[in-house]
Amino acid sequence: MANAKRETKATAKTVDVEVVADSDARERAQQAVKALEEGTAEVVALVGVGLQVSKTVAAAELVKRSMLGVHQCTTYAPVTVKNAKATQIRIELAMSSSVLDVTSPGYQEPGMGTSSPARKRKPTMSFKREATMPMKKKMAKAFHQAQAKKHEARRGDAGNKNAAPSA
Repeated sequence: MANAKRETKATAKTVDVEVVADSDARERAQQAVKALEEGTAEVVALVGVGLQVSKTVAAAELVKRSMLGVHQCTTYAPVTVKNAKATQIRIELAMSSSVLDVTSPGYQEPGMGTSSPARKRKPTMSFKREATMPMKKKMAKAFHQAQAKKHEARRGDAGNKNAAPSA
């Protein structure tokens, strides 16, 4: 595993945005976008531990959707929090690849991964959804169909008894 505490290149100004349990992914994404747009930071690092990993990833995806041309470098590392093992994720976002480690296995250039909502394709296949039916009605329908088949089979057998036997 890569070391999540790895620093970006020495010349880059980095702002860490910590994602904690009571924080909202949208708020953290807005904070990161603001830092990148205003130029207060060349690199914004979203950092989350344990249960906040998914929220951290969501915040990074929101940043990438709201700004075009964002480079991403993701690293994971095991950490110990309150005598328990957890995973720390560090997602570094930058407008230029020169401030990130492009040789890292977690590097993503702009345009990789999810596309922006404006670029989404229309689905090529459409599926018709059947109206949902409560289980009771489904069972009743199946029962009536089975009864109808039995009744038809009985009528068919009765008609064959009257026919002359073949010798």
